[in-house]
Amino acid sequence: MIIGMSNITNLADSPQYQKETLKLIEKSFQYSSPFKFDVDFAPLFNEKNFKNCHILLENDEVIGHIGCLQKDIELLSIHKVNMFGGIVVRDEYRGQGKFNLLFSHVLNLYSEACLSFLWSEKLALYERFHFYPCVNLIHYLKSEKPLSSNWTETKLASLTSVDLKQVQELYGASDEIRISRSEKDWEQLALITSARLFIKKQNDKIENYFFIDKGQDLTEIIHEYGFINDHELSEMINIGNVWTPYISEKNFSCRELFGSVAKIESANAFKTFLAEFAGAEFISQTDQEITIKIDDEEFTLKVKDFLPGLFGPGKFTEFETPDLFISGLDSI
Repeated sequence: MIIGMSNITNLADSPQYQKETLKLIEKSFQYSSPFKFDVDFAPLFNEKNFKNCHILLENDEVIGHIGCLQKDIELLSIHKVNMFGGIVVRDEYRGQGKFNLLFSHVLNLYSEACLSFLWSEKLALYERFHFYPCVNLIHYLKSEKPLSSNWTETKLASLTSVDLKQVQELYGASDEIRISRSEKDWEQLALITSARLFIKKQNDKIENYFFIDKGQDLTEIIHEYGFINDHELSEMINIGNVWTPYISEKNFSCRELFGSVAKIESANAFKTFLAEFAGAEFISQTDQEITIKIDDEEFTLKVKDFLPGLFGPGKFTEFETPDLFISGLDSI
């Protein structure tokens, strides 16, 4: 796609720009040795996903990148969601409409999903594209107690087939709504070698697990686990800070965060998702407002208020919804 002096392509069609793109991303995110973006975010930035790594060229130089991973959330049916990451524009081209050009193009390519997610603190910027902060997340602070001896450190790629199957079953058995993972997805996640895996076994069976760290991205953060309760949480915070939607009744030191910024995409796709996730009926939507029906009563809300009401923080009492939890391994 050529617009004026700018050209939008992707790394599958233009693989010669791979190293230049990675260098731009790592410079923008202030990566320093020994950390590597293509390790921390291996499922996003690898050859199998290069068709979804979109770059903006100017005078045959890479000046911007936006990557996308398309994933599924399984409820009664399968719901496609977009996850955007590696979002950068070279410093000297900012303020010239280049980001708007690239992001608008990319959003249009993935507009059939029900939802899009990205991770950024630039809330004012992404609100222009109708992304709003939501998804309940509690940050439990690390304690200084020694780690329980029941936990053993390993790597996802080092697990036996039996142990890997047990970890996969724990992931899938959670009461939380999580991103669906195929065998290929697990193979991609094993490439994130900067993430440390801890497992807890009894009689050769893995009872629980958690991931901590993801290189420069999630240092000392436990960002995925098999299951969580007060006992498991009390053990996990002995080794790191814990991110979870789980609300403990004990007096652990914590603070509330939002887990993502999100955007409603296709009205038809979101209508089905809303019915299955929250038991609500989608009526209509504009850029700024959404109208839904719950128990035969219609409500019109600002989208920026509706999304946290649906996913937290501060869920509406009318919604008896499960927690949506996007692991740090999946988030990009």
